[in-house]
Amino acid sequence: MVAASVIVIFSSCEKDPDNGPPGTTTYDQPILDLSDASALVALETGEGHKNSLEDENSNLYKLTTDGTYEMVRFVNPDGSEVDPDLAETRIIVEEIFNLTDEYLVLRGDFNLYDTLGNTQFYQQLMIRKTDGAIFEYTLGMGDSGPDNFINSPVVRHDEKGNIYFGKRHYAIIRLLLEAQAPEYVNILPSGQSYSQFTTDKFGNCIYTDEDYDFKILKESGGLEEIETKDYTDAFWKGLDGKLYLKMQEYDENSYVYRLDYNDDNISQVQVFEDTEGLIHHNFFTGEYYKIEKASSILFIDTNEEALQSWEFFENDYTVEAVETPIAPARFYDGSSSLVNASNFLYMFNETKLYKVDLNDYISTKLSSDEYEFYNLGINANKELMFSALRYSDAKKVIGKITASDEIIILDSESDKKAIAFTRLD
Repeated sequence: MVAASVIVIFSSCEKDPDNGPPGTTTYDQPILDLSDASALVALETGEGHKNSLEDENSNLYKLTTDGTYEMVRFVNPDGSEVDPDLAETRIIVEEIFNLTDEYLVLRGDFNLYDTLGNTQFYQQLMIRKTDGAIFEYTLGMGDSGPDNFINSPVVRHDEKGNIYFGKRHYAIIRLLLEAQAPEYVNILPSGQSYSQFTTDKFGNCIYTDEDYDFKILKESGGLEEIETKDYTDAFWKGLDGKLYLKMQEYDENSYVYRLDYNDDNISQVQVFEDTEGLIHHNFFTGEYYKIEKASSILFIDTNEEALQSWEFFENDYTVEAVETPIAPARFYDGSSSLVNASNFLYMFNETKLYKVDLNDYISTKLSSDEYEFYNLGINANKELMFSALRYSDAKKVIGKITASDEIIILDSESDKKAIAFTRLD
């Protein structure tokens, strides 16, 4: 059965102006002005008042492809300003996530008017990236990082176009946006709950229950418990689209297993045994960034006291230790201290910012004492964007670093921290 709320996703706020009651005036539905945007930046909105703005009616900004930094507002479909006499439009963004390559979701508080000129209030909007068209989104944001790596995306995808996200640990939602009648299904069996989950490319879903037992919901139907070793502390989707688990026996070696499927049967294949102590025994994924390369996956540790990063190669199932110049800072508010772009990793811890070459892991210090960093992002030009406190004048600034490592400050007048960066391309 299709949930009625899903239909709202496809009820774009762009309505036929001829559909109003006889004798009424109709108006063009505003869109979000994302023209020429390479990245979006959401700023904090006041000390202790996350949902308030002092002087402006938007905390959302865009960095354009030519390098300008502009406030994002609602505009008419032709790009002209909206009529201020109809309604006081308002954009307060608290969180942004990419739903698909075509759509992103904004959570916060939004005021805009409909085709009849009536003010409408929303807490979530789905935005089409190509033209800024607005759709009401009613499904919620999902639980951040379902498989618990620091940079885990909110949603998962399979090769059939399905989207998966968790809801308060008691539902795993499968949503198919491309369907003629969108499917919205809780695939978690009644009475089950999950701690973490992820999906493979086929649509099989692996999760841990309240007792931390591993189970897999098969795409073809049915539920199967996965026998594991004494301690299994991580799982992830590999570059090949299959599921991998890191296990260990108490006080013994760590192992990496791959889950294989044959005629609906699931088998575990040991692909690596760690006899050299390359993988931390207590591999708590919540302390690691997971970075995908062309033929390997990096696991970057944030534990300063026992820093142990490693790289898992899927082509020959080997592991190599990775040294980083610092342990990236660990945040619990959604801020990011590590991003990757153009074969480089960028990472910071307080005042130290480094660029690390992903080919040879040679690092370059980009800043040491000039700024205290808060958050990192990447724009469509694959330039680093950052939010930081500038020590010279104690102002919060938004900036970017070019490919030649030049620091350019985009905004110091706002004197606000960036709570979210989102790349658009």
